[in-house]
Amino acid sequence: MDAPAVETGRWKAGEPLAGYVLERRLGRGGDAEVWLARRPPAGEPVAIKIATGEAGAQALRRAAEAHRALRHRGIVPHLEDRLDHDPPLSVLAYVPGGSLRQRLRAGPWGERGDPRPAYRLLVQICEILAYAHEQGIAHLDLKPENILLGPDDSPRITDFGCARRLEQRPGPLVLSGELVTEEAGSRGSPIYVAPERLRGEPGDFSADVYALGAIWFELLTGRWPEGASRPSDAVPGLLPHDDLPFVGCFTSRELRPRSAGELLERLHALVRLRADPRWRNASPEALWRWWRGEPVDAPGAATGRLPDSRRRQRTVAVGIGLLFAGLGMFAWWGTGERLPERGGTPPPVRGGDSPGSNGIGAAGGSVLPRIDFAGVVAQAQADLRERREVVREADALIGTGADWEAVRRGIERFTAGLAAPRLRYETRPDRPWTIEAVRIRDGQPETIHLVPLAEKRARREELARVRAELDRLALDRGLDWPQARERLAGWCEGLGAARRFAYDVPEHPPWTVRAIARGPDRTERTILPSGRALLARKRHDERK
Repeated sequence: MDAPAVETGRWKAGEPLAGYVLERRLGRGGDAEVWLARRPPAGEPVAIKIATGEAGAQALRRAAEAHRALRHRGIVPHLEDRLDHDPPLSVLAYVPGGSLRQRLRAGPWGERGDPRPAYRLLVQICEILAYAHEQGIAHLDLKPENILLGPDDSPRITDFGCARRLEQRPGPLVLSGELVTEEAGSRGSPIYVAPERLRGEPGDFSADVYALGAIWFELLTGRWPEGASRPSDAVPGLLPHDDLPFVGCFTSRELRPRSAGELLERLHALVRLRADPRWRNASPEALWRWWRGEPVDAPGAATGRLPDSRRRQRTVAVGIGLLFAGLGMFAWWGTGERLPERGGTPPPVRGGDSPGSNGIGAAGGSVLPRIDFAGVVAQAQADLRERREVVREADALIGTGADWEAVRRGIERFTAGLAAPRLRYETRPDRPWTIEAVRIRDGQPETIHLVPLAEKRARREELARVRAELDRLALDRGLDWPQARERLAGWCEGLGAARRFAYDVPEHPPWTVRAIARGPDRTERTILPSGRALLARKRHDERK
């Protein structure tokens, strides 16, 4: 007997879709819905992610591409991708334990004040993410909603719809309104989005590490990080050691581990360190220096005044040292303890990375950073809004057909009229179609690449030619995609060295072309056939 039909938006329970029967909706986002489904008559349960718009379809394509490179027990597998279906959808393995978000609504992970279960879970998540980073894939939308839990509470990472191969789009992010851009906030959840992405820069592996820092805070406290608090401020019983994964990841890019693999090494060493009673009273300053890879003396030398019992022990030790001065000095020099190594050679300390630099430092002399998350987000969003205003003005000037010198003077006049500029904008005659934006508060430079009007027109014309050829091949009933793909790749090569884009014709998804601008902006576009050609191809394939 069929399940009762329950209205829940565009689709309803009991409705057939792509050979499956929908049972109940598991979740809904801005551009997709996820349903529990089965293949009749009584197949295994699966999760079907259905795109509800073009943005959702693009996310499914990115996820399908990422999953082709990922084979790990901690990553929810795609059983099939039906990207040419109407609507586009992906069929994933069903994980019955729900999401980490659902579990955290009840409070911290494990007993409050006992971080050991949280350490175990974070290490497992890190191991999965380290594998993805080794394959060159950055997730870029890591959050508790995208971490599912198996029957034994083992984590499974899902939703690679924001994922990116780092070699696909090197270089700066383009903000010119004519071009397709990756806008912070349009993809990804703001609380987990690294500050550089909120400023409009493309994400990398360290952006995933930033999200792990926020997730760590939630595992220990059951709530989001906010204000200037740290886990040990919010939960009695936690040690300064337990703040390190938060303050060492939920911070500026320069201070974070560069990848999940590097973070994993530090976590393993931190677990050993926390279990060692000799270092239980280590000061926050010593712990922060250790986390940064700097050599640190024994806790007694770094924590200031010792407890009374330990002061008495030290007095006895000094007396013995006076009686046996020679042996005592030799032993002191030969056995001076240091904090355990994190595993491997600690990374070198870079200029400007010393504790307390870059505005990092806490009240009371502690060097553990206190992050004002609301302030970081507000600053990044204000920077992004101002840059967009400048780029819109530049685009308007370019649209008049003005040359670089006229555009440069117009930009200078516009930026000089900003009431309270957050960035300093510099243009140079010898660097055409480029603006250097320098953040006033820290001197950090960013490059904005503009695209002149003639180049924009040439790009549009070339992309239109590629799409027309893709349409022609899609309408040819004698060709399937492998044959058309080979012809299209040769046709794109025939455009010659003067072509504006480098073209990739992937095997999957079919009937798509990826175009990457060959200029300094490295803008990427996905070209699809027209609706008429897609419909004709779909009907032809169904008849076959």
